[in-house]
This record gives sequence, C-alpha cells and structure tokens, in this order.
Amino acid sequence: FANPALGIAFFALAGLVSLFFAPDFEGAKMISALRSSELWYAVLLTLRYSGAALLFSWCLSWAILFFTGGRGSGFFRFFSILPGMAYALVVLVFLRSIHSESVYSMGSVLLAWTLAGIPFLTSGISEGIRDLGVRSKEALRTLGAGPVDAFFHHEFLGTLGLQASLLLQQFWFYLTSFSLVMILSGGPPFETVEVAIYSAVRLGSVDHSRALALALVQSLILVLVRLGLQKIATTMKKNRGLAEEYERGPDQAGRIGTAGLVLVLGLFLILLGPGHLGWRDFLAPLAVSILLGMVVVLFTLIFSVSSYFSGLRMLGSASTWCSPMLLSLAIWSLAGFALPSFLNVALIQTLLFAPWFSRAIYPLLDRIQKHELEAAVVLGAGSLRAYHEVEWPRLKGGVRRILALVFGLSIMEVTSVMLFSRGDFDTLSSFSQNLFSRFRIEEAAFGVTLLLFFSAISLHLAEEHS
Repeated sequence: FANPALGIAFFALAGLVSLFFAPDFEGAKMISALRSSELWYAVLLTLRYSGAALLFSWCLSWAILFFTGGRGSGFFRFFSILPGMAYALVVLVFLRSIHSESVYSMGSVLLAWTLAGIPFLTSGISEGIRDLGVRSKEALRTLGAGPVDAFFHHEFLGTLGLQASLLLQQFWFYLTSFSLVMILSGGPPFETVEVAIYSAVRLGSVDHSRALALALVQSLILVLVRLGLQKIATTMKKNRGLAEEYERGPDQAGRIGTAGLVLVLGLFLILLGPGHLGWRDFLAPLAVSILLGMVVVLFTLIFSVSSYFSGLRMLGSASTWCSPMLLSLAIWSLAGFALPSFLNVALIQTLLFAPWFSRAIYPLLDRIQKHELEAAVVLGAGSLRAYHEVEWPRLKGGVRRILALVFGLSIMEVTSVMLFSRGDFDTLSSFSQNLFSRFRIEEAAFGVTLLLFFSAISLHLAEEHS
C-alpha cells in the first residue's frame, strides 16, 4: 500500500472477490451486465456530466480569482467541505423560486456539482497562488505586462501542476457523489455509477452480479484517477525546489470567516428551531451523529497511531481516495450484518478518514526529537512523561486540527449509513436525506442547517489549531 492506488485496488478486490461467493452470483449474469447498455449508459452519464461540471467550475473559479486578485482561500474553505445535500438544497430552492419545470433532472445535478466545485477549486488554487513568490510578477509588470498578461503568466501558469491535481480530486468527488445525485437526479434511469451500485444492493431485490460489474468499472476509473494524482504529485515535488522562498503568515481571514459563520448559523437555528414543525425529531439523529463522530475520531486516532508505531504505516493510507460506496460494498459483502450496524458504519468511516489523519500526522511523527527525549529520560522522567513533555507540545496543534476535521467529515458522511442502517438508527445526514426523498424540503433544510452549523464549528476549531 505504499502506492495509495493499491489501497483502492485492495478494497475493490475484497468486495469483488466476496461477491463471487454470494449465493445468487452468476458469472454469466455478471458478464452480461458488463456488456449491457444500461451499465455503460450509467458510466457515460457519470463521465459526461462530471466532465462538464469540472469545466464549468474551473472556468468560474478562475473568473473569481481574477477579479479578487487571487485571494479568497479563507472564505471558500468552509464551503469546500460542505455535504452534497447542502448544494442540492441550494439548487432546489433556486429552481423552485424560478418555477422551473425540470427541478429533478441531471441538469440540476450538473448545476449543483458546478456550485460544489467552485469553492474547492477556488480555495485550493488561491492557496497555490499564496505559495508563489511575488518577484516574478513584479518583474512582469516592470517589463510592461498588463494586469491580464501578468495574471496569466504568473498565477495561471505558475499553478498548472496544482490545478491538474485539484481537478482530478474534484473529478473523484463527482465520481463518488451519492446524496446529491439521489436528491436531484429524479431516479432511474438517470443514475451515476455510485447510485447504481446502491440501487443494485439496497433497493428492491439484491443483484450481486450487477453490483459486481458496476464496482469493477468504478474501481478501474478510480485507480486511474489516483495514479494520475500520484504522477502529478511526484512532478510537483521535483519542481518544488525551484520555487521562490518566502514566509507566509496565518490566514486570519479564514478564522474570522468561520467564526462568523458559526454565529450566523447558530442565530438562524435559534430563530427557526422553536417554531419549526417537528424540530424535536432532529434531536435523536443529532445525538447519534455526535456520538458517531466521537467514536470515529477515537477509532481513527487509535488505528493511525497503532499503524505508525507497529511499522505498518502503509495501512493508514490504504483506503486513500477510495469510493465510500465501494468501501461499504466490500465490508457489506465480506461481513454482511455480522457486526452491529453502528459499529459497521464507524469502522467504514474510520477507514475512509484515517488517510487524512495519517497524511497530516506521520510527517510530524517522523521528525521525532530523539536527543531531547533522551535528555529527559536521563534526568529521571519516564518514557511516557518524556514524550508528553517533549513531543506533545509540538504535535498537539496538528492532532487537534485534523481530528476536528475528521469529526466534521463524519457527521456529514451518508453513504455508509444509508447502506448499513436497517432502521435501527439514523444520523442527521441520513435523516435529512430521507426527508429530501419524501419531498419534505422545509424540514430537510433545517436538518442541513444543523449539519452546516456543526461543520462550521469543526472547521473553526481546526483553524484555531492550525
């Protein structure tokens, strides 16, 4: 798993192989599904609309960056981690306000995907622009370049590698988008691959052969995307030494922005909650979401740190960029409902988010201060106390920051809950998703607002410890 693409291949293979042993699996039926027009319709539909959304969001992101002078990373960072249903809600409200006749369609999905891509690309490219030195741009202006020429040669060309990486990551989001498509697509035959896999194993009769065929195609696409990301990352690492050095200060605008969002969303909930019909129904899903987030944070910490100190650190990145549906399908196929549903969901989310924690913390753990630790032990401190006094002050900011992000990601994740929950529990995200499916838009909007509130709190805590 030193190559993260192998992690995707492993979990894909685990699920695929297990499907071969399913009672209703038929090899001929799987081959027939691979050759069926319905499967390739879903694949081409996914690629066509995700490609269009990628192009639109990329162009609009650069328009925003040009008119803001390349700034805005702090403002857009919060919106870049919102759940898909938040953008689905925005699109629903907008299309209903203009009395559109095609609210539930792939056109709506395209619009929501474009909106979701703009914050991620804008904040990511803006961070890259902040990493560029200013001397080359000043030289361009001195030589007579206008604002457009200077922006093109400095900001645009200077971040080409980063742009390619961000576009592939956003493409991965589109390929694995679930809740947004479920809400807006209008249902079959307008299914992306992710939703089609869910339909094959969850809705109506379970069709392992069709799920296997869909998962096989999706895993191949995801491995190709991950290999592309790895190639770009290697190239960027080689070129990093050529960049101009400078010292960047903290992004105070981002911290102020997320703190303001927490206050605004909290005020909105206070004003809306007491008068909202059935608002108490959200308390149980909210409590489950908070409990699940805390369990996932604990599991992620234990799993990642144990993998590092046991010499199996490659396990921490095994599921990097794996599809939530593909990972859930692998666990569901191998273990079924042998474990309690809540524990299944917690384990899946741990595997999903452990790479985030590992990627941030492992480099810090690699830079252990051996001489200081040895000196503390010589002076009489025990091993644990020496580590707490010497290493923990250096690590605690990064650990708290990434664990806050893991908590925020956990309360927003819906795929594993939708696949494993059998009505025995609901998280706030799945509860809101079900409200959307029953066309109870106003109540779903309240649930999404609660999600945004706790997401903003998580991001604010992450910013405070960055």
